[in-house]
Amino acid sequence: MSVQSSEDLSGRYAVEGLYNFHISAGVSEATEILHDDARVKIHHLLQRILNAGWQPLVDRAQPRLKGRYRLEHTLATSNINGLDPAYLPTLEEW
Repeated sequence: MSVQSSEDLSGRYAVEGLYNFHISAGVSEATEILHDDARVKIHHLLQRILNAGWQPLVDRAQPRLKGRYRLEHTLATSNINGLDPAYLPTLEEW
């Protein structure tokens, strides 16, 4: 797992502090778990991040969809905003 962030010290976003984050995670072969367990654990992690105050950004040109509607829109359009982090997908969707 890794976390990267960006800070613009002298440009347009200098007063914003850290403004760009990239979070990645993976599962190693040594820690194999069932798909349903992974689904629930990832959802729990996202809920903790949301509860800590993180708010996902949705581009102004994109619809403000939530839950399954956002999943369906993302799958149909390759929406750059991705999925709704508050939505727990079904095992089939996962």
